[in-house]
This record gives sequence, C-alpha cells and structure tokens, in this order.
Amino acid sequence: FDASSDDIFLRITDGSGQPVNIQYLQICKYYDNRQSVVTMSADDWEDYTNQAFIQSLHIIRSYNLPVTAAIITGNTTASTWQTIQAELDTGLVEAASHTRTHVDPPYPDPISEIIGSKQDILSNLTLPALYRKGSTQYVYSWIAPFGSTTDATEAIVSQARYIIDRMVFASTGQFTAWDATQRRYTKDGKT
Repeated sequence: FDASSDDIFLRITDGSGQPVNIQYLQICKYYDNRQSVVTMSADDWEDYTNQAFIQSLHIIRSYNLPVTAAIITGNTTASTWQTIQAELDTGLVEAASHTRTHVDPPYPDPISEIIGSKQDILSNLTLPALYRKGSTQYVYSWIAPFGSTTDATEAIVSQARYIIDRMVFASTGQFTAWDATQRRYTKDGKT
C-alpha cells in the first residue's frame, strides 16, 4: 500500500513484461482450501471489566489464539488505556470499536458513538504493526452493542471506514461479501 492511500493496484505481466489481462474471481480463503477458521471477539472492555479482560486475554493467549477486543471508549480511564496498550503490545489482541457509551441505537449522537469511539482508540493507543501504515493507524472492526443496528448506523460505520462490523445473529461461517458502494464487507454475525 502507498503511505498516502488505502488502495492497492496490481499490475500483472508475462515473462517479457507485457501486461496480462486478468479477472478477479474471489478472495482465496486458505492456501490448502480449508473451509473454516476460529475467530474470537470479547465485548465490553472498559474500566469495570478491565480485570476480567486481563485474566481472559491471558488464558486466550496461552492457547496462541487471536482475539478482537471490543472497547467501550467513553468508560475507559488512563489506567485502563495503559492496560489495553500492554495487552496489544504482548500480541494476539486487536482493538475494536464498541461505541463510547454502549447504548442501543438510535444513538443520541451517532457520530460521537461510532466515529468518536474510533478516534478515542487512535488517540489513546499505539496499534500493532498490522494495524499501521507509516504513521497512519487503522481500526478495522466495529462491534455493534447488543448486535443492534439501523440504516443510519450502517452509513456512519461506512463513513468511519471500518472494514467489517459484527452483529450477534448466527454467522454462516463464510466470508461476507464485499460491498463496493460501502467500501467494506457486509456485516457478519457470530457462530
């Protein structure tokens, strides 16, 4: 990726350097055609749940499993931000946005809840290398409180440039489709 863009452009050439026409078919799931992967998320990291998160993450990490942690940013003090940073630095933990106040939509201030939550994460944490390009950091995941959403919420999730949002309905276990209009994957559930 270029440092000034989130876009990637591929040029395919033959052995003599001549362009080869290609067609995109789909995202390859795995090199050996496996059909499933375990992903895990943990909701509601804030001051009140901080100690439980520390214990849970240490157990999850002992199995060498990655986890996406949904942070309620408005209920997170400097001490908890420091703990979150330490867990990110230790590895296998992704920071995800889970609003500022964990309310059910419609939000009183949807921009603050959705985009503000992302900005809180970017302002309070130094994200791992997989979530950075140069000096730009990325929060890839939005996890909807209570698994609730509205059309207005979804529009702001796209505006915030999250690439996926997770709900609580049953997932098919397959990759969700890319929505070129919204520039993100369609929302997914849990298994």
